[in-house]
Parts: sequence; structure tokens; C-alpha cells
Amino acid sequence: MGDEAARTQPEVHHNYGPHTVLKLAALNHALDVFSPIARSVVRNGQFDRSVYLDLFGGCGVTRIPELGDFVAGSPVLAANAKTPFDELLIVEKNKRYHEALEQRLSAVGAPKMRALHGDVNSLAEQLASYISERRSIVFACVDPEGMEIFWRTMEAVSRPSPATDFFVNLTCGAERALAEATSGGKSLKAVERMMGESLGEVLTNGAGKIAAQYVAKIKEVLGKQLGEASLIHDGSGTPRYRLLLYARETQSGSPWERGYADIHRRLSDLTVEDARGALNIVKGRAIDGIG
Repeated sequence: MGDEAARTQPEVHHNYGPHTVLKLAALNHALDVFSPIARSVVRNGQFDRSVYLDLFGGCGVTRIPELGDFVAGSPVLAANAKTPFDELLIVEKNKRYHEALEQRLSAVGAPKMRALHGDVNSLAEQLASYISERRSIVFACVDPEGMEIFWRTMEAVSRPSPATDFFVNLTCGAERALAEATSGGKSLKAVERMMGESLGEVLTNGAGKIAAQYVAKIKEVLGKQLGEASLIHDGSGTPRYRLLLYARETQSGSPWERGYADIHRRLSDLTVEDARGALNIVKGRAIDGIG
């Protein structure tokens, strides 16, 4: 998928290390868990449509510089989900990325799509209004570069449909930013907006631990009680991504719970070397002198 999407404006892409492959693989697995069940409840009339919501769509293609490989970004993965979504709703702030993404999604035959250009925090109510138009079951991907996502935006996009699952990449730099904020650093406002609380409340509520507080807010404020978190490290062992995958609990339980738990179980055993090996296999390259 990545090579195919990159044929459109190949010069426009993101550059990340191979650890990003683990994050995208986790997302792809989550889509494979969510989309078939979403399709079944739409067919039986519980919902009118399934929606993939991406708050930071990017350009749709990531390049792994050390290998020279292109891999599909989150919107392209969703557009190619084994069980298709009825609609894609995607936001991207960077105009160049937005234009490339629209072309790429059209080229890969995406389902009904609405790609919005702008700051997601300014578009939150517009997104909520769109989701509210019909009974929607939603998979929301929230993958910012840092602390760009405001908590009020998370609440806004969650409000229209209780049946919204969240895949969130919570920046591992948040704890460092909080430390800087407490000493009067420039990150203070970013922390407050991301958490939806004053700095004093953040410090009081969680003894300086943002990750635990954020998970608690997803559970208690957004009502997503079922889920787990996983850390992804880069090649040097530095934590780079904290992936949160959470769903609501219903009277009959959650049909996604086991599948989501399996994602975290697999991530606990995978390393950057596994990501490199997977790319070598996919690209047909020789491994350890074989081939």
C-alpha cells in the first residue's frame, strides 16, 4: 500500500524510524478488529454507518530513511481496511500534506471521504456536527506529533456517538513538558490544553504523571472503560510512542476487547528489529545472507 500511495507526489512524505512500523501495524490490526464488527452492527440496523475519524491525517505516506521504504500512513490503512468503512473523515492542517493525501486516497479507491484542511481543535464542533447527522459507529485515530490535541477536542468528537473507540498516540514527551511547565517553561499552555485542566490541577490530580491521568480521563470522562496502553521504543531503547486503545463497555460486554488486548500482547514482544525484518520480507530483500 505504501509504495502504491507514494506514486502520487513521491516527494511529499513523512520521515520516521522503523519503530513507526510497529505503531502502524498496531493500528492496522485494530482496524481489522473493529471494522468487521462495525459492519455487522450497521447491517443489523443498530447504526446507520461506520466512520473512520482521523484527527491528524498527515500526507498518507511515511518513508523509513534507513531502509528507503515507503509505508502506508493511517488514512491509507483505513481506506484499505479488509472490511471497508462507510466513510472516512480526516483532518490535516498542513496544506501540502492535505492536498497529497486527497490525491492518494482517491488513487487507492477510498470509500466516501471528507478530508478537511485546518486545525482540528478549531474544527472540533464541525466534526461533531457531521458525526451527529446519522447514527454512527466510529473508530477515532488521534496521532499528533506532540501535544497538539486539546482535551476539549477529544470531548467534542466523542460526544455525538457513545460508540466511538479511540486509538491514541500519547506523546512520551508529555512528562518532560510538564516538568518544564512547572519551572515556568513555555510548554505550560500546551500541557493545560492537552489535559483540559490548569497546571495546578494536573499536578494535584496525578502527582506529575500525565499518562495515568490521561488514561483516567479517557475512562471516566469519555466513558471508555475497556482498554490498555503499550509503549513502543526506538532502536536505542528510548520510549517513542505510548499507544492507548480504548472502547466502551456495553451490557453484553465489548466484542472488540479480546482483539484489542491481543494487540498489546503482541506489542510487548516486538522490537525495532522485528519491524526491520518485516519490511525486508515484504520488500523481498535477502535476510542474513539468504535469498
